[in-house]
Amino acid sequence: MARTAKTATTAKPAEAVEKPVEYEVCDAMKSHGSIMLGTHFIPIVDGKVKISAKTKEIFEKSGFLK
Repeated sequence: MARTAKTATTAKPAEAVEKPVEYEVCDAMKSHGSIMLGTHFIPIVDGKVKISAKTKEIFEKSGFLK
């Protein structure tokens, strides 16, 4: 029996990929250079961070955003 390739059903089209959006951090975090999320450092530039919508939910729960 010949093998055939299966089509990827979970792959998202290129347009569906979320782009990072800038959000303002709280005043206490502005003096820091970055925020550590897991194993990644997210830089704080001029009191703002560029993060995705999913990461925004985590930051809101942590109290990092205004």
